[in-house]
Amino acid sequence: MTELSPYNSLAEAFSAVVAERAEDSAYLYIDSDGARQERSYREVSERVNKIAHFLRAQGVTNGTRVAIISNTRPEWSETDLAIVWLGGITVSVYPSLPSHDVGIILADSGAEIIFAENEEQVEKLESLRANPIVISGEEEARLSIRCIVSFEAVEKYTVDATLETMLSTVVSDTVPIASIQRGDLASLVYTSGTTGVPKGVMQTHRNHLSNVVQAAESGAFGLDGILFLYLPLAHSFARLIHWLGLLTPARVLYTRVPNKKRSVVDLSAVSNDLRLGGAHYVPSVPRLFEKIQTQVERMSAQRSLKGFFLRLTLWAAKYHRPASKPPPLLAQIVYSGTEAVRRAIRIQIFGEKFRHAISGGAKLPIGVFDFFASLEIPILEGYGLTETCVATHVNRVGSAKRGTVGPAFRGVETQIADDGEILIKGPNVALGYYQKPDATADAWDGDGWFHTGDLGSIDQDGFLAITGRKKELLVTAGGKKIPTQKIENLLQSHSLVSHAVLVGEGRPFCSALITVDTQMLSLRAKQLKKELPTVPSKCDWLLKELSSHLAVINKELASFEQVKKIAIIEPDFSVDNGLLTPTLKVRRALVVEKFSEQIDSLYESGS
Repeated sequence: MTELSPYNSLAEAFSAVVAERAEDSAYLYIDSDGARQERSYREVSERVNKIAHFLRAQGVTNGTRVAIISNTRPEWSETDLAIVWLGGITVSVYPSLPSHDVGIILADSGAEIIFAENEEQVEKLESLRANPIVISGEEEARLSIRCIVSFEAVEKYTVDATLETMLSTVVSDTVPIASIQRGDLASLVYTSGTTGVPKGVMQTHRNHLSNVVQAAESGAFGLDGILFLYLPLAHSFARLIHWLGLLTPARVLYTRVPNKKRSVVDLSAVSNDLRLGGAHYVPSVPRLFEKIQTQVERMSAQRSLKGFFLRLTLWAAKYHRPASKPPPLLAQIVYSGTEAVRRAIRIQIFGEKFRHAISGGAKLPIGVFDFFASLEIPILEGYGLTETCVATHVNRVGSAKRGTVGPAFRGVETQIADDGEILIKGPNVALGYYQKPDATADAWDGDGWFHTGDLGSIDQDGFLAITGRKKELLVTAGGKKIPTQKIENLLQSHSLVSHAVLVGEGRPFCSALITVDTQMLSLRAKQLKKELPTVPSKCDWLLKELSSHLAVINKELASFEQVKKIAIIEPDFSVDNGLLTPTLKVRRALVVEKFSEQIDSLYESGS
């Protein structure tokens, strides 16, 4: 790996890698026909130079904010490099956000030059050009958008340039790298907004360069292989993977672009790219692993010979989960005899070259970890936040601890405050929130510690365990403080439960709102030969099954933590209906507000 400490900027570090490895493969990508392609460092450098030429002509220089609204694709990474090459600041925007939320970020950041993936994103920008947006209360602002560049051809609107035209231009000189310092801003990454208006996290070149070195040294990110990249590059976790791919011997495999007009995520295409793309390492958020577990369990429920062998395999594997009691003799025999089935499951999901996955972005439910471990599919759980740019802890290969996010990276200091909050300090910790001094002062103390808002503990070996969110402690009428995450994960361990939200703030007991996996519900109904009502909440046998699940869970909880009642709600949470953030975290406050009547009804008749 190239030593990154001598370089002042990400662009300088990339330039050094190009000088050393010009003809080596810089990254891989799946094209629209499903074939795997690659580009060399020389080719990528030439593409970045052409984008930088265009940006320089637009007046981009030190400190200029330039936004990117796009799904993950090679062009995103190349544009990011071109922006920081000129000393600019990349403003990343989730393509799934509605136009108003996009406008809030553009207004806060002051970005006037925007790279938009396709016609869908350009349409949002044209709407923002034409109409003022409400910033807060009744305050209105009209955005100044002076240049729109599209990655794809746009028919309905006129854009200032397309990336295709830009890359086909012949240029005769190399744009010089801007003279900047390691402490200068490289990017503004906006928080997902689970607790209010998104805040722009100020990430410096030092933050990114430090974290690349830290992650590389950990060994978890496999510098000797290919990293699968499907996560949105608007998210800091994906940005770490993209910089690892550009600045270290590791290579990134970008999934295909499924639609040239809309920024959709085609999960079937992602699954196909994962299985056939040849990646060794799979960084992901927990939701992907939860979905895979549900899919495997759904397939095992099929009435076929394949379903029978899969059920048998999962039955035996259940006895071989971490922390399980010694398995009975029959389970041992079946487990030994189904080794080929377990291997087939791994290959069918992750491909033949898969080594391990890395989970971050949210806490990985222990039941999901155990499920994959029993199938001999290793997941290394890690931890980090946008404000820590990004990773601070990760389990290592061969020494992972169940239920923890591993030890800290080199150079990262971790403390547990008196109230249980996790505090972080290190060269990767961001400067603060853009133009929000009060919010910065609330989160960064005078000694430089970032207060994460997460609760946790550190064991004698230095492994960090996350126990919940400080702001998501539910306080009952009796004054008992209950971490919601632990109980929600237990509820979601049932294959029919898609999402669970614990409620009971100021109430005499805890209850839960539950959404149902409708596909799994339909399959289960066929198995049981039961009639399935149009509205799941009217399904008596479903309520009985979930009540039985609840009874098992409550045995593991203290009396004041036990969930007394549940309500099945519809529709399921999604990014489209606003109940999930773009990183698939539940917007708890919005859920509680939207389903307030259902919550009230749970407490009308007392306990």
